[in-house]
Amino acid sequence: MVLLLFTSATAFAADGPGRFSQVHAASTIRESRLLLNDLLISLREPSDLRRTHATIAELAELSGDFQDAQRHYRLAFDAHDQDSGSPLLLRSAHLRFELGDLGGAREEADRVAAMSSPADTAIKARLLGVRIDIAEGDSSSAMRRLQSVAISAAGPPSVLFEVHDLARQLGNGDLASRSQQLLATHHANSVEYALIRVDRGAADRRIERMPTPAHMLVSIPYGTLPEISPGSPAPTRTASTPSTTPAGPRTPAPSATPSADAQLAVGIQAGSFRDAENAAFMARDIRSAGFPAEVRERGGENGAMFVVVVPVPSGTTREAAIRTQIGMKDAGFEGFLLFQ
Repeated sequence: MVLLLFTSATAFAADGPGRFSQVHAASTIRESRLLLNDLLISLREPSDLRRTHATIAELAELSGDFQDAQRHYRLAFDAHDQDSGSPLLLRSAHLRFELGDLGGAREEADRVAAMSSPADTAIKARLLGVRIDIAEGDSSSAMRRLQSVAISAAGPPSVLFEVHDLARQLGNGDLASRSQQLLATHHANSVEYALIRVDRGAADRRIERMPTPAHMLVSIPYGTLPEISPGSPAPTRTASTPSTTPAGPRTPAPSATPSADAQLAVGIQAGSFRDAENAAFMARDIRSAGFPAEVRERGGENGAMFVVVVPVPSGTTREAAIRTQIGMKDAGFEGFLLFQ
């Protein structure tokens, strides 16, 4: 399926284009997870194991299976080059915290905080330590740990937002005001500052990647994927039953229904919002990464929605649009394809 799988593209190379196509063509997250778990058996390279475990973890998190997500994030970290895997371990620590395993969360967060790179990840690990202290009722330790976090205008707005929220919880008005002022001065157009302006704390609303899973899963158009490489057949699909084995050579469709090769993309949807300002924030960030994002208003039964779309040139094939989608993923933006 076309979801979060592109970061793990090389993980499937050793297993051939057939299995790679099956995972992308899966009709549900559960099916993708099963295929990826089967694929793990045949992988030997540590880097491939890391990418595959990380992808399974992302899919498990999307489907609400946080215990399995935590397990695979930790397996991904353990699989290869732990010095560069601190973001995976931090994600595992966050999920342990949300699952109530405060001891396990603290152990992993402290380990990430002790790593020297990347600095932003280490800071976020220390902030998770503050949350763990608060959950354990140790306000004094939480305050000491929070005051040890260096904040500056150069830091990401997500860190300043979390420092502001934690400072308010701990009653440190000076630190809350300083972090808010840094956001107002240097990140005035950020979503984080917008949340502060409407007095929305991190404890009330978790900032998540867009689009939301619900919108992704109901909107993804499924169909036969083009060949991954010349001469490699892709799996075929019927309207009711997903294919789990590579198909033979293609034959022309017996009806007027266009084949997958004729399917043309019109854009990549990166987010859907009820608030036009939040949509504008995302479009701005995507444009700053080099993609021509725009905001489109759509009506619905529950009111207007503001959709962030990266248009593609007329006549763009699915395969070409996927390459753009991979580029967006590399820049930190999720999205799904839109078709004619």
